[in-house]
Amino acid sequence: MYFDINKTILMADSTKTTSSFETTLKSAISSQAWGRVVNGDWIASDHPLSQKCPEQGLISHKYYILDKHKFILIQEEPDKEK
Repeated sequence: MYFDINKTILMADSTKTTSSFETTLKSAISSQAWGRVVNGDWIASDHPLSQKCPEQGLISHKYYILDKHKFILIQEEPDKEK
């Protein structure tokens, strides 16, 4: 996150040039929305958005989507100086 002189917030990932503000915002919100998987569907809990899981047995919507579609998160190594 970056703060400018007018105290506005800019969410950006400098390592991903294709990531738009909308994509970054969706990712941030989905990682803080918690729910349960019932019959293969993710059902939202009544808990407010939170970075930490508020209750045992809940999973974030982001994790549910990644797991459902078998996405693999790959952490890129920083460019090494030559």
